[in-house]
Amino acid sequence: MNKFCSAAASIFAVLVLVMWCVFALKIQITGDDLTYSRAQLGLDFIVQRWQNWSSRIFIDSLNVLLVSNVWLLRISLFLSLIALALGIHSLSQKQLGLRLCVILSGLFPLWILKTAGWGATFINYFFPSVALLWAFAILLKRELKGAYVFSESVKELVPREKTGVFTWMVYAVLLIFGSNQELCALTALLLFLMMARALRSRAAALSALAIAVILALEANAPGNHARYASELAHWLPEMADWPLWYKLGLGYVRSVSYHLLGTEIYFALLVSAALYLKFKNLRAALAGFLAVAVLQLVLVHGFVLKMQCAVPLSRNDAWTVCNTAGLAVALSAVPLVLWCILSAKSLLADRVLYAMLFLLAIAVPVAVALSPTVFVSSYRVFTPALFVLGALSMWIFLRCRVSSNFLCLILVLAFLFEARPLFRLLHRM
Repeated sequence: MNKFCSAAASIFAVLVLVMWCVFALKIQITGDDLTYSRAQLGLDFIVQRWQNWSSRIFIDSLNVLLVSNVWLLRISLFLSLIALALGIHSLSQKQLGLRLCVILSGLFPLWILKTAGWGATFINYFFPSVALLWAFAILLKRELKGAYVFSESVKELVPREKTGVFTWMVYAVLLIFGSNQELCALTALLLFLMMARALRSRAAALSALAIAVILALEANAPGNHARYASELAHWLPEMADWPLWYKLGLGYVRSVSYHLLGTEIYFALLVSAALYLKFKNLRAALAGFLAVAVLQLVLVHGFVLKMQCAVPLSRNDAWTVCNTAGLAVALSAVPLVLWCILSAKSLLADRVLYAMLFLLAIAVPVAVALSPTVFVSSYRVFTPALFVLGALSMWIFLRCRVSSNFLCLILVLAFLFEARPLFRLLHRM
């Protein structure tokens, strides 16, 4: 990295840290946090939640502990943001500089985590995602020892590192806590299955099995069934009559519309990485990023009529020109990115893995259409998908040996595009 890029990386990394400090200091206990702050943590609380509301007993218990004091909550949220940057640094086998990891983490759209109270939403969605990110990084380091991720051949695997008992204990805690959130667990299950297949890893296969068992327990928790019935009646009673194809179609369009037309920049980074993978041209990668980022800026901030890229909630609602245009964008975006990835001149195994990870980021949020609880949870349900998109884009760039100077440039540009909603959030808190 040249001196100019190094200075820019330092300045923007410090800016992100300052932004996180201000954000943490402005956190207040509101929304669902108030409910948790009045709860008494104990066996009765855990049993009541399991029987009547949710299977997230570990997450809910941590909620009760952290919202008991606003400063404890503020410090924990700030540390979780730091943990995200350090986790990405570890996941990249330290090939992505720490300053760039901080900037990449600073692109996360924090405003999607305010809907149910900062503490409740962070602990329910952000904490489990960070926990599973670290679990995956720990296992990846053991399985790869840095050899495969940025080499040109799977054959360059080296002997696995010896893992101590304490590390395995930390790994188990991270895996269990992260899997206590259903969407995070589903994402992790598919990731570990991919890892087990690609690296012939028994540890990854056992981790996937453990997550599958946890998901089975959560699926049969009486509280989840009670909550589903309650929120179906309250929020979307017509959802009971929707056919499966309509639910999946609604979920797909909603997923793509958020990634492409929402106020998050990770999809633009992934498009840039896919274009570089296809054409091996930095100008094409930069142009692709700018095209998507400008599209988001124009549509989101109201300079032109925003396309409503979602099918109507009720099949009896009238279709509009905006619905049609938005649906066309949603249906074409994913195939175009897949074409760039799968037709690139690189190892077939790599291309298939990139495509599967991209589809994973698109497909997991489709679950929003299968549950009224998840559907009304707004965009916070996209948290694990955003983690996958951000990590995948950097992974492709690093595998293609893109220079640190270009990575610095594109991450700084991404932060500039994301700066307006980020600082507006801080102003309004």
